[in-house]
Amino acid sequence: MGIASAIHERFSNRMDGNPAIKDIKKRIGTMRKAAEPFLTGHEARIAYWSEWEYTVVHAEWRVHGCQRQFYALRLIALVSAITVPSLVGLNLPAPAAPWCGGSRSRSAW
Repeated sequence: MGIASAIHERFSNRMDGNPAIKDIKKRIGTMRKAAEPFLTGHEARIAYWSEWEYTVVHAEWRVHGCQRQFYALRLIALVSAITVPSLVGLNLPAPAAPWCGGSRSRSAW
């Protein structure tokens, strides 16, 4: 088994667990059955159709991944929007370390 087929197998296993991918594959299968009379006997059309199917499924997979990433970043922004102003509002005293701009004199070095 080549590297490309191993990578494809890995991603197809992850894709098959996603309900959105299962739904799109089912819908594409229905479309393929309807288009079967146009595809029989034309190997180029079958190849184009297979490539189109893969492209649609891959696009759906990327949409799902981008949505998850968007909501993760949105959650981080929300938590930061609450945490940072509340930490600034505590008005803590400056640290004593000179490299942090503390209150100790530089002659102690």
